[in-house]
Amino acid sequence: MRLFQGESDSRGPSELAEGEMVLVATAEELQIIVSMISETLEAVESWEFQTRLGITRDEAKAFSDEIWHLYNEDHLP
Repeated sequence: MRLFQGESDSRGPSELAEGEMVLVATAEELQIIVSMISETLEAVESWEFQTRLGITRDEAKAFSDEIWHLYNEDHLP
């Protein structure tokens, strides 16, 4: 996962690696995603997590942490 900051960023869709996609989201939307992952981690039992979601609890937590890190990197002074 990489952070792309629009016109001020020299990277663009032409520099995407195979399998990468560009997702445009607001800060609020990123917070929603992190919150949804957190709720899912609490609500879904460990024994059924991967079967129901297709990823492990550790992968979900790592994804959430990565989104939170990118959000904070962009919003901290």
